[in-house]
Amino acid sequence: MDEYVIANIEIKSNSDEVIGAYASPREALKEVGIAYDYWSGKLTDSSSQMCYAVIAGNWFVYGSIKEIFASGWAMFSLFSVLLTLSVNLIFSYVMAEWMRIRFECAEKNSSQWKLEFKEAMGKPGDWPYPSSMKTVVILHRLTKTVLPIIAGVLLIIGAIYRDGFKG
Repeated sequence: MDEYVIANIEIKSNSDEVIGAYASPREALKEVGIAYDYWSGKLTDSSSQMCYAVIAGNWFVYGSIKEIFASGWAMFSLFSVLLTLSVNLIFSYVMAEWMRIRFECAEKNSSQWKLEFKEAMGKPGDWPYPSSMKTVVILHRLTKTVLPIIAGVLLIIGAIYRDGFKG
């Protein structure tokens, strides 16, 4: 018989018996991790697609580089897009280096890695990642969400003012 304690509630079940959608807290946690990875990837994909759509939209609305340069709305819209794409590129580099350094530290000092694991086991936290990474990742997700939206809004406002609002 398996026993689990969740929020001070003891759950007992036979190994063959499933209570709810998941057989164990570990299985449920893995599902949350998979969902997190999926939606983080979706955010990256959607952010990039929105940036490309805004670039195409500016070209469609203004028709030429001369017209785009003549519109502050278009320029700020494209600036937001380029800022988004640049931040994504820089973030990807920084994260790759951060992971490389973390991997090398774990390989060089396996006893410290095991100790950190034991200390973090069963506790909420960011391990095996540095705690400072959480803030950076949250800010990056916010950037990937907000900047393309701003770019799209600027494109729409610019298109309305360019052709005159006939509402």
